[in-house]
Amino acid sequence: MSSLAKDDQIRLIFEDQLDRKEISLPLLPEVAANVIQLSTAEDVNARQLSDLIQGDMSLAGHVMRVANSPIYKPVTPFVSLQQAIARLGIVTISEITLATSLNSDLFEAPGYEKLVRGLWRKSLLCSAWSKQIARMRRGNVEASFLAGLLCQMGKPVVIQALAEFEMDEPQLLDMVDDYYVRSGALLAAIWQLPGVVSEVIIHHPHEDPANPDRELTLNVQAAIVISEQGVEGLSAKMLTDLNFYPEDIATLTNHVEPIEEWVSTVGG
Repeated sequence: MSSLAKDDQIRLIFEDQLDRKEISLPLLPEVAANVIQLSTAEDVNARQLSDLIQGDMSLAGHVMRVANSPIYKPVTPFVSLQQAIARLGIVTISEITLATSLNSDLFEAPGYEKLVRGLWRKSLLCSAWSKQIARMRRGNVEASFLAGLLCQMGKPVVIQALAEFEMDEPQLLDMVDDYYVRSGALLAAIWQLPGVVSEVIIHHPHEDPANPDRELTLNVQAAIVISEQGVEGLSAKMLTDLNFYPEDIATLTNHVEPIEEWVSTVGG
């Protein structure tokens, strides 16, 4: 069988699995599910978040290492999660927790581990840039971070589902481009992610006037461009849509190094 014919067969198989919602999906870690739920609650407190994280000692250790890293510049080292939460804030510790618990280890894709790790690093970059852009535009920072983190989660989902076919990477990436949005939407439904995240997953690859979350989606779209091409990759139209001026571009440029450092620290 020719390579082209084989790819067509794989597409048919995968499309059928997608239609029947039978593709292999990773489980949402319990701590991540609880953090997402807490992030939408109005009465969350430091004790709740601390107790949640401490239920996983490995996660708690990583969160404390990140909180005590130079990127957060603690005057004196934090000695407890509650102290770190009190000083850095619930939002910041929640972001570190999500970025730690949702990672490339969720996916089983023998032979494609490096590819999945690279995609997850881009997701971390996208989350950080989405947050920064939302802050500059005075938008919803927390939702932008979460949407940026998860908007392309469908890509490793496709890779995991197709790993058994041992495709060449270029052919596999073609399949990823074609199916990651549908796969991500299915994952969002199974994981019961907030509606705004699902909307961004569905709408971020294109402009859609019917998108109810256009402004947040724009934050994520711009973040993806910066993650892949740098600040200079932002088109004149996108800068106009963002309502960004030269001083805003300078602000973005000044955040390149800190965001790269954050991704290396959290993802490391």
